[in-house]
Parts: sequence; C-alpha cells; structure tokens
Amino acid sequence: MVADLAAAGAHRLVLEQDDSLIASDRRTLRAAVHQAGVVDELVYEHLPPRSEPLLWIADAVAWCWTHGSLWQDRVRPIIGQVQRLR
Repeated sequence: MVADLAAAGAHRLVLEQDDSLIASDRRTLRAAVHQAGVVDELVYEHLPPRSEPLLWIADAVAWCWTHGSLWQDRVRPIIGQVQRLR
C-alpha cells in the first residue's frame, strides 16, 4: 500500500487504530516508507474511527465486498482494484 501511495504522490495515510497492532504497524510502515523512498513525504497515523470520517467509507465498502455479489455489485463502481492478502 505504501508503494502505491508513494506512486500516487500521497502525503498522508490514516489507519484505523487498533491498540494491539500499533507497534507492529509502525515497524512495518517505517520499513515500507524507507523502501519507497518517501520518508519525508508520507506521514502515517493511527486514529480512532470516530475521528476520521473517511475511515467509515472504507469500512462500509469492505463490509459490502465481504457480503456477497449483490453488495459487491453495488460498490464495484467505486473500487479501483482489489488486492487479496495472505
């Protein structure tokens, strides 16, 4: 994701805060930001969902995508790409 954001010229990445994952996320993101060469250009932060309304959209789309083809058809027009993670 960081490589895609770097290529798009993004300056900020907001992740939904999960206190049990913050330390791991930071290690992973620090390495990815260095690898993408955007240490001084891309900042990342963890925020509670209620403080960043755009996180609500991602949650709604993800919910739709995991609940079958009828819901997928409804959100497909706003999805540019789906990447399956292992």
